[in-house]
Order: sequence, then structure tokens, then C-alpha cells
Amino acid sequence: MSVSLISTLQMSVRKTALQKLMDLYRDYCNRCSEGQITTSDHFEQIPCGMLMLCFEKDCKELKSQSMDVIIAEDLFPAVLSFEEMTRHWIHMFSLFTPFHVKALTIILSLKRRLQTEMQAYLAQRKKEKLSYEDASIAIC
Repeated sequence: MSVSLISTLQMSVRKTALQKLMDLYRDYCNRCSEGQITTSDHFEQIPCGMLMLCFEKDCKELKSQSMDVIIAEDLFPAVLSFEEMTRHWIHMFSLFTPFHVKALTIILSLKRRLQTEMQAYLAQRKKEKLSYEDASIAIC
């Protein structure tokens, strides 16, 4: 087998495993919310492990940029209350090692940088639009 095929298969397996772990974690969150089980270090390690994917060199699709979306949109069930999400975040943070903190810091820094760049772009676009409108008024 070629190196690229092996790499593609490994990435496919990782994505599938990540999806199954996220499904498991969402089911766990739902059960906690319904009072069927209580929070558990074992299950709260799932998002901690997902954060560590930021450091995988050969896993480009699961780098910091995509982990932001996973954490923000895919980690918790859509129907989970804010209070229940907060309870899980607090439990999860209690399990963080310095490596988890570093991974989360990287993700948040990239998000902050993207927001800053987008704000600058929108401000520049608005400025250009205003100057274009001023120029067209002056011509008329």
C-alpha cells in the first residue's frame, strides 16, 4: 500500500472514531440531563482527548481551526440546557492538564485572531463603500 493511501485510511479511521466518541459524549450528556447518571471523569475525558488532537502532526483536518467548530457546535446535544453545559465544562476543566490548557488557549487565540481580522475587513469594506458613495454623490 502506498503511503498516501495509508495516511488517508488513518485519517478516515480517526474521523470515524471522533464522530463515535462525540455521539457517545452527547448521549452521556443527555443521560446526565435526564438524571439517569451523574457526571463521570471517564466520560469527561472524551472532550479532553479531543482537545489533544490539536497537537497531532499528521492530522491536519482535526487541527485547532476545526476543533473550534467541534467544541462550539458539535460537542453537546442541541437540546442541552446552558446550566447542564456549564456543569460539564466545569467538570471537564477540573481534569485539564497543562497540555489541555495549552490546546484550548491555541484554539481561543485563533478564534480571537479570526474575529479581529474579520472586524478589520468589515471596517475597511464599510470605509470603501462610504468613500465610493461620497464620490458618486460628488459626480452627480
